[in-house]
Amino acid sequence: MNDNRTQDMKKEVEKLRSELSRYKALVYDMQKKAMAMRNYIRTMQCNYTNSQGKLINRRSRRVMVSLTTRIVADNLDYTGLIENISEQGVFVRIPPREHKIDLTPGKKFELQIKLPSGSLFRSQCNVVWSCKTPPHNLVNSVGMEVLNPHSNYIDFLNTL
Repeated sequence: MNDNRTQDMKKEVEKLRSELSRYKALVYDMQKKAMAMRNYIRTMQCNYTNSQGKLINRRSRRVMVSLTTRIVADNLDYTGLIENISEQGVFVRIPPREHKIDLTPGKKFELQIKLPSGSLFRSQCNVVWSCKTPPHNLVNSVGMEVLNPHSNYIDFLNTL
């Protein structure tokens, strides 16, 4: 009789372990989806408006792009990909490098973008925010403010 009870308990424990594994997988899946949604919202092209049509939390229109850029600081340069761009700033993803990059808010960089016209746009930028991009936390996601954008930069934005 004890053997039957032991077998029943083992089956119940195995059942509970299986359910726990399933729930862990669901939680992990939900976390991944939440992180993807957060990144999507960060990089959305549209502006947000309230019920009176006033712009919320955006100083200018974001435009989705895929532009290679160089970011230069502390005698090191990094290659990145601009995913969205506006008159005041850029959202850049920087792949992992051997040298750790300092992306502390307030840090200044020179941003270099080769425009489709062939001209090279250079401007000082200021890191506004940064984070490691899930799921492996290897790629740096960076929001940078473009300081004193030149007229060729604004002209380029108006063509997008």
